[in-house]
Amino acid sequence: GRTAEQLDPLSEQIGVQLGMRLTAARRFEEAVQQYQKVLGIHPESVFAKFQLANALTVLKRYDQAIEVFLSRKGPDPSANFALGLTYGLAGRKDEARKVLNKLLEKRKSAYLPPSQIAIVYAGLGEKEPAWAWLEQSWNDRAWIVDGMGVDPLFDAFRSDPRFQDLLRKMNLPYAR
Repeated sequence: GRTAEQLDPLSEQIGVQLGMRLTAARRFEEAVQQYQKVLGIHPESVFAKFQLANALTVLKRYDQAIEVFLSRKGPDPSANFALGLTYGLAGRKDEARKVLNKLLEKRKSAYLPPSQIAIVYAGLGEKEPAWAWLEQSWNDRAWIVDGMGVDPLFDAFRSDPRFQDLLRKMNLPYAR
């Protein structure tokens, strides 16, 4: 990662990938610095902002994370599952539920991975609906990230033995 960055220090993609590696290693403060560095060069990078906001969420810097999420360019930055998670973890349940309702509405007319719904429910602390949607993701072979074993978006599930069972079923690393 660092070698690629040295070869092409202005690359948005390489910079974000390096941040993601730091995130996977759970070096969140360094990841935040890396994403901020990318945004210094590419201030409108939607992907860098998404990853930065997720790292800030893990660090419980919820207000900052929400501000970054909402600053992203796109059709509706407030209809984002990771923002819903952050609202829920921040105790802003009404706003999390608004995000959830937008996602459920969107799902009626377009594909939306069930795991995204699960993540918002997890942020709300509603474990059973969260698990139902996560299981649906597995049953559909829908979007579940390869790095789910380390991805902070799934931290709310990590302490549940069902999560380790799911990782084993998926044959993913980090199943303990």
